[in-house]
Amino acid sequence: MTLDQLLRASFPALEATSEELSQAEGVYRARIAASGRAVRPTGRWIASTAAVAAMIVVVVAVLAVRPDPVQATLAEIARAARTVDIVSLGSGEAYLTESTAVEATTIHLEDGSLLAYRITERRRAWVDVTGRMVIETTRTDPMFDTGADERTYFDSGLDEWDHLGETQITAAEGVVQKALELDWPTDADALLRFVRSQPQVSTDTDAADLLLALITESPAGPELRAATIGALGRLDLTVVEHGPDVFRFRTVPEAEDTQVQTFTLDAEGMLLRRTISTVDATGAETLTFDARYSPTELSRFP
Repeated sequence: MTLDQLLRASFPALEATSEELSQAEGVYRARIAASGRAVRPTGRWIASTAAVAAMIVVVVAVLAVRPDPVQATLAEIARAARTVDIVSLGSGEAYLTESTAVEATTIHLEDGSLLAYRITERRRAWVDVTGRMVIETTRTDPMFDTGADERTYFDSGLDEWDHLGETQITAAEGVVQKALELDWPTDADALLRFVRSQPQVSTDTDAADLLLALITESPAGPELRAATIGALGRLDLTVVEHGPDVFRFRTVPEAEDTQVQTFTLDAEGMLLRRTISTVDATGAETLTFDARYSPTELSRFP
């Protein structure tokens, strides 16, 4: 029995690949040779307890440096994002991102009751070189749990409050896009440390929320985008969907979290989709926000 067969038979839970076991065996044999000792077969190969223990130490060391799937995937996307050529803005130009989102809304009515519904918002966001934003929104298709809720919505004039079917254009005075709000670090580890130092960040879900803001409707350059994606890879996430061209990740809620963030990136680090779900004390989740984003493109500033 070879060393890798022995290890697989004795410790199947290690789940090492053939390549990793081959690497471990090479390291093991090198250590044995360096120490001047050899483990010799007697008849059929029978490894001593000491030899197996030594082999386990080597394999565990090899597995310990195996990249985490989330970090490895996001690190690869970050490398690609760093090579994407971002076109510089000229005079009167802006970056434009279009999106369609379904958002859950709860309204406190005059009689003290609550009305919950979901509404679709189509959005176009322009960001100029200074981070100044102009946002165009159109709300449509309110959805209700009951016919009574629908009647209450229209009877209360909430369709006018939502400007249902109307296109609204807002110049976000005094507000700049998050990526241009500060001089963010462009090293993934430094960026994550800075994000974790912010008062609103206490969990990995909070950190993901802030990091995703840097690449949502964003003029972030290749270095900041790559650092953001690399920092996301250092959070506690799970892989929901894996490529080749689409990659989706989900935050793992901690006890103090009230939200779960899910986000989808393309192979060059552009944000394609983002969802937010609330999570209650029992762990039950309710989807409250689901947005799909177009690739950011060059446009005239309105």
